[in-house]
Amino acid sequence: MTRQIATPYKFRPHDLVWIDDPRSFIAPSPTPAPAWVATALAAEPVMVVRRGRVSSGLIPVGVRGSARDERFAGVVASASITRRVRPEELLSQRQEPTQARRDAMPALQGFYAVMSAWADLDLPWGPVGSVGFELATGVPVATASSDLDLVVYAASYLSEQDGNLLLEAVAGIDAVADIQVETPQGGFSLREYCDGRSLRRRLKTCDGGARLVRDPWSNA
Repeated sequence: MTRQIATPYKFRPHDLVWIDDPRSFIAPSPTPAPAWVATALAAEPVMVVRRGRVSSGLIPVGVRGSARDERFAGVVASASITRRVRPEELLSQRQEPTQARRDAMPALQGFYAVMSAWADLDLPWGPVGSVGFELATGVPVATASSDLDLVVYAASYLSEQDGNLLLEAVAGIDAVADIQVETPQGGFSLREYCDGRSLRRRLKTCDGGARLVRDPWSNA
């Protein structure tokens, strides 16, 4: 098999990655992986990149099962990854759900509504969580109670005013639950950033920790 991704490669949180062999997934020692992990990876060897340190070519990832509480964290070697899909790629390349499924799932309806509301947005963005997973894989994991989680990538400063414009554009879309903004330093909640109640915001840093910062772009 010819690998589609050269290594070493810079992976980002929320990226979905496929591996060449389910046995490439490494559970955190001494915690064994529950039985459902092997079942999930045998059906679809895909997982989501987690926030955390990358060392010795090992990428922090998470596996999702069929149940809401089935989530398990581990690592994979970057050399075992054969494919990667970033959230923003799902705006143009995705597994389209049937119209009947879209109509039945508020979160999927919400995704298409946000695509229209943010049609002129010049920042990369995309769906994550169950909606992102379903659109990337075609596996129907979203449920009628699923939220629509989104990520916006802002390499440089995004003002609170511009952030509020993004929020206002999707205010009428009930399924939208959380909008994360990713900077080179980490990620933060767009709603918390724009609520004006504090000069310090909680930044989920690139190494997996969190800290309160004034400027999410400088980590200060």
